[in-house]
Amino acid sequence: MGISGTFKESEGTIYFRSTLSLFGFNNNGDSISANSVIPIDLTDSTDLKSRTSTAYALDLAFVPGYAYTHKTGNWQITGFGGLGAALQSKAWSVKQLTRAFIGIAPRIDIRLVAGYSKPKYFFNIITEFDIKSIRYLELRYQQTYYSVQFMAGLRLDKKVKDKKKKTK
Repeated sequence: MGISGTFKESEGTIYFRSTLSLFGFNNNGDSISANSVIPIDLTDSTDLKSRTSTAYALDLAFVPGYAYTHKTGNWQITGFGGLGAALQSKAWSVKQLTRAFIGIAPRIDIRLVAGYSKPKYFFNIITEFDIKSIRYLELRYQQTYYSVQFMAGLRLDKKVKDKKKKTK
């Protein structure tokens, strides 16, 4: 992303990203629907999953992708795009019953970085789009995130070490 050094020209490369995520929901409120996140009128009495009060997942994702930086003068824009899979340990609960599973979930990596970079300093605006999901047959929970960050920094001069030859 041009943090440790500035790009001299436009450049592209493959990359590999891994993530570790814990996400889900827990409805601890006192409600007529026994803490279900779905209103009691919409639950299926024959399907226990429709009365879920807690669902969570821990996943470890591996995402290969491609990144490309376009540089014009000191301005640069970088796009990251990747598609991979997450090994997911997931569980859901209804009252005292908890069911847990292990599975594979898709993972998409989309990031965009735009900024101004000189050899001594830089500033970037970083956007990231993230979709996480837990799925148990017909029951599906999805979280969608979009974040925007501002990053600026100074690049310090590298300390040059003199290699002196020892004479005997």
